[in-house]
Amino acid sequence: MYSLAFGRESRNIVLFCLGKSVSAFGGAVYAFAMGLYILNLTGSGLSFALALALGTVPTVLISPVAGVLTDRLDKKMLVAGTDFISALVLLVLYLLGRSFELHLAMVYTGIFLLAILNAVFVVALDSGKPSLVLYDRLMRLNSLSKVIDSTSAFLGPVCGGILFALMDIEAFILVNALSFLLSALLELFLDFNYNGCSVRPQSGRLLLGAEIKKAATFILKSRTLLQILGVFVSMNFFVGFGVTVPLPYIVNNELGLGSANYGIIKAGLPVGMVLGAAVAPRVMKLLPYMRLLKGGGVVPGHKHDANWGACPDAKHRDQSCGLYGNGDGSVDNYWGISLINVPLIHELQVLVPRDYLGRVLSLGISGAKAILALVLSGTLSTVAPASVMPVAGGALMLLVNTLILGSTDIRRERTPCPGEN
Repeated sequence: MYSLAFGRESRNIVLFCLGKSVSAFGGAVYAFAMGLYILNLTGSGLSFALALALGTVPTVLISPVAGVLTDRLDKKMLVAGTDFISALVLLVLYLLGRSFELHLAMVYTGIFLLAILNAVFVVALDSGKPSLVLYDRLMRLNSLSKVIDSTSAFLGPVCGGILFALMDIEAFILVNALSFLLSALLELFLDFNYNGCSVRPQSGRLLLGAEIKKAATFILKSRTLLQILGVFVSMNFFVGFGVTVPLPYIVNNELGLGSANYGIIKAGLPVGMVLGAAVAPRVMKLLPYMRLLKGGGVVPGHKHDANWGACPDAKHRDQSCGLYGNGDGSVDNYWGISLINVPLIHELQVLVPRDYLGRVLSLGISGAKAILALVLSGTLSTVAPASVMPVAGGALMLLVNTLILGSTDIRRERTPCPGEN
């Protein structure tokens, strides 16, 4: 009996990794290649920025709705269904490109629809993880998931650029459609009722506003969830403010390192995420989560200041200092952030009741996108040196996370699943 159960759980892990790898890698390749296509087609930075907005804004707006759907509907249907519909969207785009010229409006529509589907996919898959494995292996599954995301973010642009150069855009779209279809087929074999933690699909009238309000009220009544989600949103907000926007300008304009060195520094971001995700399960065995959260929640802010401010005056720092300081900073900061984010998602999956998990995760994901941070950083960079932003972001992250966590301990009471001892 034990070997049978172990076999089912291992199969779930393998299918999860294969399905997510195909989906995440295909999405990363597609996003990068379509960005190149838009730039080649229009030569306009504004058109490229609009594509980025169409790929980001739906996540903020749709994630809460996705959370409601996840808590009420069958998770396998949502996970496999969104990948299948993504394949159909790309197939239609391929046929339109073959029949007519692939216009910018078609590309934008495809990006927008895929972003909506991905928002549902992410929430459904993350809230369904506790149903795929036993509690003892949940942390490992979350770690593998983050490694897949970060590796895809690292390799996706590389492969996307190569494929974009080797094949026409219509053939490229068809290949991506097939990758989403393969992912959907793999996900159909996932057992989301392996340990009895899944929530049965609910029937009846669906009131989106009321369901989202219930989840928000549930969060506001829990100091534990407020602290955890507060750190999650804070870290992502200040990374957007202090790194995402100013990094390209600092590297290319203030340091004069060029595009090649910028690529090296940019590659350090997912490398740091992979390292953090890989060691997270071991760290969780050595440290209580609250100690990790308190230490890790403020250390990235300190490292943020130390690394990005290592050479504070652009006029007196040479290229080797800039490359080392920013490259080492990108790995260090994202290593620390991943080391916090992976256990953080795990804690939410453990603490939140299954019938609320999708909505709670979705509200956290919406808040973590932090579009306001990008706008604010971009606006301030026009009136202040860009090199100030990483230091300011690190200092504010340190201050805000210290205030959020305070000196009280989080009371950790996990929600047990049926059949657990």
